[in-house]
Amino acid sequence: SKMTKLMEFHTTSRYTTLAFLPNNDALKGSSLAADGGDDMIDFLVTNTKQKHYLAHCDEVVEAKDPFGTINKYTDHTTKVFAHVNLSLAADSPVIKDHAQFIKELSSSILSQPLLDDGYLVT
Repeated sequence: SKMTKLMEFHTTSRYTTLAFLPNNDALKGSSLAADGGDDMIDFLVTNTKQKHYLAHCDEVVEAKDPFGTINKYTDHTTKVFAHVNLSLAADSPVIKDHAQFIKELSSSILSQPLLDDGYLVT
């Protein structure tokens, strides 16, 4: 599809096509689309939280199962990480489908001790 072809990202000196998207409309309506179009997205770090993130994810929730949530995110067989990362990077309306998980993941990460090369940072 047109969206799949557009999802190319730079890895060292060559481009690779991203093999999966959350759905065909993953980038439609992105607040980061260039000139209001849906075919070019700027994935650079933004200076402020974007509108879809603010509308759906800008809330602190209790980390009920931090290890379970983090494990779900890092289990690459489910591709949850890709769906969440693309939703966040594009700030598309699809982010609402992952909003509760994004809030739980953020709280789960913040509830864990800060480690540097396996050592607790104090």
